[in-house]
Amino acid sequence: MAVRQAGVVSAHQGRPRIVDTLARLWWTPLLWVLAAGALGFTTTAVFSAWLHLPRDWFLVPYLMVAGTFLYTYARCSDLQLAERLHRHWTWGVIGAVVVGAFMVWSVLR
Repeated sequence: MAVRQAGVVSAHQGRPRIVDTLARLWWTPLLWVLAAGALGFTTTAVFSAWLHLPRDWFLVPYLMVAGTFLYTYARCSDLQLAERLHRHWTWGVIGAVVVGAFMVWSVLR
């Protein structure tokens, strides 16, 4: 049975898990943003600058690293990805149309 304490749902009633402890700290989201930036920069530097991989081959490890990071973030923050996509899909479609229109405009310019 889940226990709710300070806005955090915990499946354990005894000692709090590390995920629950990190979820209560105010600077945890900042760490995720910094980690994502550092990981993106490092991945690009290694596979593009040092190994000189062509774009097609560069995307394979980059997407693997980014996917692993997204999976880890979703697991550690108890993010219900399917629920979020189901609840906010209209904003995603609107954002995709706006970004897509900008990309077409910038390529055809």
